[in-house]
Amino acid sequence: MIHVATRQQRMDAFVHEGEPPADGLLELLCEDHVGTYVLPFACRSESGDWTNAETGARIEASVVGWRVHETEARHRSGMKKRSDEHASLRGKKPNEKI
Repeated sequence: MIHVATRQQRMDAFVHEGEPPADGLLELLCEDHVGTYVLPFACRSESGDWTNAETGARIEASVVGWRVHETEARHRSGMKKRSDEHASLRGKKPNEKI
């Protein structure tokens, strides 16, 4: 059996208010007359416009939500873990000034 997310489930998985991080990669949830869909590429928020992170092309779709892109989230969590590992190798606690 194929599980299809409801509109509310998709909406709940995204942020709808506030400003997205200007320097990060984002996933966008869009909506049209058929329903909601996630764009299959990373995007950015630039000067109030949504753009394709790779091409810089403006997103013309109706954006109803955003979240930090999966690869960006993994990268940031991995960076933190690696920096913590390096600190422990030097006999320091994570986030302690070296």
